[in-house]
Amino acid sequence: MNVIYQLWGLGSKKPDWQGLIRKLEKLQHRHPADALICGIDAPKEVYDRIFDLAGTAPVYLWYPVFSELDSLCAFDPLLDAHDRDYLAARGVREFRFRCPNSQKNREAAFQDALRRLREGRFSGIFMDRIRYPSFQFGLSGVLGCFCPECKKAYRAAGIDPEALRKACLALEERVNEGEKDPLGLVSFDGHRWTLKDEGLQALLDARCRMLSESVGGLCGRFRDAGYKIGLDLFSPALAYFAGQDFDELLPLADFAKPMLYLHTDAPAGLPYEIRVLEKSLGRGNTQRVLSLCGAENMDAFAKAEIRGMKERYPHTKIFCG
Repeated sequence: MNVIYQLWGLGSKKPDWQGLIRKLEKLQHRHPADALICGIDAPKEVYDRIFDLAGTAPVYLWYPVFSELDSLCAFDPLLDAHDRDYLAARGVREFRFRCPNSQKNREAAFQDALRRLREGRFSGIFMDRIRYPSFQFGLSGVLGCFCPECKKAYRAAGIDPEALRKACLALEERVNEGEKDPLGLVSFDGHRWTLKDEGLQALLDARCRMLSESVGGLCGRFRDAGYKIGLDLFSPALAYFAGQDFDELLPLADFAKPMLYLHTDAPAGLPYEIRVLEKSLGRGNTQRVLSLCGAENMDAFAKAEIRGMKERYPHTKIFCG
C-alpha cells in the first residue's frame, strides 16, 4: 500500500510548525511515506526539516492554481450567465475562483508556483483548485464562465455564447419552478454526463475542454522545468460539473487524488457536495445522481466511483483521499 501524507495547504494564522514536525517524525518512524505534500508559506527551516525527514520520498508543493491567492495579481474573474463577477456581491474573499481560460491567470499562477518550487528541494507540484466552482454557492459558479475570453473560445469552437446563456437562464427557471430533474440527467459513463439539454451539455463540455487545455499547458511547463505532477480532483461523477474530465486530466499526472471524503462536511466532502447539489437543483436530484451512478447511498456511491476508476484507468496511479 502506498502512503502519501498531505501535511497542510494554506498556512493558518497561528501555525504550530514544531508540532507539525513532531507529528511527521512519528509518522515517518511508524509508516514512512512514499510521498509528501507540503502547503505554502512555511518558514524555510520548516521546509528543510521536512525535506530531511522525507529521505528519498518525493516532496510535492501543494498549490491552489485558480483560487485562494487573491493577492497574487489583479486576476480575471469568472463571470456568470448574468455577467456578474462570481461571488463579488457576497463579499467572499480568498475563495473566489479565477477564470481558468485566462492567459493572465495561468501565467501568474505558473510564475508564482515556479518561484516557490525553486526555493526548496521539491520534486513536483500538487495542483489543487484546477476546476470551476461546484454548487457550493448555488448555480452561478456552475453556469459560467462568460468573460470575453471564454465567449471568444466558445465562438472559435462553433458555439454561440448567447445560446449558452439562454440555456443557463432556462435551467434557473426550471429550478425556480421546482422541476424534478432540471438538469435533464440521462447517464454517466465514468467521466462525462449526458444531458437532455443540448445547450447545457455544450457549456459543460466546453468548460471541460478549456480546463483540460489550461491544465495541460501548465503541466507541460512544469515538466519542462523538471517537476513531477500531482492533481487534486473531485470524484468523477461530481468532477464533470466542475469542468474536470478524468479522461483528459489523468494522463497529465504522475498521480491523482480524487476527493472521496465520506465523513467531511465541508467543501470537497461527498456529503457536503451532494447536499449543495440538492440545494441548488431541488429535492430529489441527489437520489437521481446516485441512482444513475448505480448507488443507493453515499457509501455505495463512493465504492462505485472507486470501482469505475479502477476499471477505466488501470494504469494510472490513483490515491483516493
